[in-house]
Order: sequence, then structure tokens, then C-alpha cells
Amino acid sequence: MNPVHHDCCPLCGCTDLLPWRLCRDHTVSQAQFAILRCGACGFRFTQDAPAEADIGPYYQAEAYIAHSNTRRGLLSQLYQLARRMMLGRKRRLIEKLAGRRRGRLLDYGCGTGEFAAHLAAHGWQVLGLEPSEQARDYARRVHGLAVEPPEALFDYAGPPFEVITLWHVLEHVHRLHATLRRLGEVLAPGGLLLIAVPNADAHEQDRYAEFWAAWDVPRHLWHFDAQTLGRLLADCGLRIESMQAMPLDAFYVSLLSERYRRGRVDWLGAVGAGMGTWRAARSDIHRASALLYGVRHA
Repeated sequence: MNPVHHDCCPLCGCTDLLPWRLCRDHTVSQAQFAILRCGACGFRFTQDAPAEADIGPYYQAEAYIAHSNTRRGLLSQLYQLARRMMLGRKRRLIEKLAGRRRGRLLDYGCGTGEFAAHLAAHGWQVLGLEPSEQARDYARRVHGLAVEPPEALFDYAGPPFEVITLWHVLEHVHRLHATLRRLGEVLAPGGLLLIAVPNADAHEQDRYAEFWAAWDVPRHLWHFDAQTLGRLLADCGLRIESMQAMPLDAFYVSLLSERYRRGRVDWLGAVGAGMGTWRAARSDIHRASALLYGVRHA
């Protein structure tokens, strides 16, 4: 296994790389991984993460709900409940930002297909891309979706998509620049690209430090804030048009972070941390736990 070692910043090329956090993989391996920060542009990334061909085992855990769709345990049930609550809200947001109620939609990193299936049931023509064979099989078998591996993006020769969504996916993508440039190529003129990612400047990460669940090493390769994501998108011919907080993320991430830090869930502490982030984000959106970016061609 050959880890991906960066001698310079993957975003700006600077060689001034500074230690930021030393974090543990709490989901699968219990191994530690370093997060570095670029001294020039501030970009944060996981050093020595497994290569694309080797990272599969780090997703093979029932606790990784996006692939297993498990309902075991209270935290998994809360995740499932929040996901069901958000399906309609996500669809209505897409309709509002895209200015249409029908069209072609690409869901990159569709997991087990719940969101894609919801959109298909409301008249959208949906194609899903998903690296996990287990999740692809579930999406096809249970939801009847068209789902392909991510490599299919580079061979796609069909009509462009009016909407492309990446719900907490970009932080997992190894071929970062190539993938974003290709997404821009298959996005229709005037089309909408929606990118949801954890926010590395989140208010609650100050509280949890290396135990903040949204670091999620080594699965999260990149740790974006608004400035570094904006620079990356500009390099790929794209631009941020809108930005909004995702308030529910703060509570779920805080619950996981409490468990990682204490070995158990401190419900009061997690709710307090979530409320603190919610209040901080109301006055400064750059302190939100996660951000949803509306992106267009530059």
C-alpha cells in the first residue's frame, strides 16, 4: 500500500506545509493521520492517506451509513431521520436555485440512492455515480436507479446535466482538479452545481480539535473552507454563486465528536456545541459546521 504523500500544497504548490492536527480514524482502523495546513494559501489536507486503489477497506464498516444504510443504534437512527426530513427540502432548494422542476441531474457520490430516488420520483432524469459496489448494488436493486462507478464520468458522452450534486462527497475525491473540470464539462450552460462539504473553520471544531468528527481521516482527504474551495473552483473554471449553512450537521457532528472524545455520547454537551455553532453561523456563515455552495461556470 502506497500512501499519497504531498511535498507541496495540492492547491497552490507551496512547499511551506505546517502541522495542523493529528487525528485518529475512529470508524475503521484506529490509525492516526496528520492534517497539514499550507502556510501560503491555508489549504488543509490529510497527509499520507491511502491511494484511490487502496482506500476501499476504510469504508467497510457498518457505521459508515452512506454505504451500509444501517439503522442499528440511536445515532444511525437519528441520521436516517434527518436524511428523510431533508429529502424534500433539498429537492425544493434545487428547484429554486436551478429555476426548474424537471431536467437531467447527476448525483455524484449517490451512496445507496435515497436522494437520487426521491428526485427520480418527482420527474427528474437521474444518473448516479458511486464508488462503493455495495452501495451501487443497493441503489439499483432497491430503488431501480442507473448507477455507475465514478470513472464513468470521464467516458460520459450523453447530453449535459442541468443540475449536478455532490452531498458531502468532494472531500473524498482523490482526482480533485480533474474531477471538477470534468464536472464543469458535463454541466449544461447556465446549469447548477451544488457542493456540500464540512467547513474546516466550523465553530465546534475549536471545541473538539482533533476529535472533531468531520475531520474523518483518512476518508476525508481535503478540508475546505470558503476561501480554499473558491480558489480550487476558480482553477477549474467555476465560481461560487451562493453559500448557505447546513445547521443540522452541527448537531450530528457534535454527537459523534463527543463519543470520540469521551468514549460515550454526552447529549447535553453535543446539543450545547450544536447550538453554539448555530448561533455563531447566524452572525458569520463562515463558522457553520457545513456549507452548501451553489456553483456555476465562471
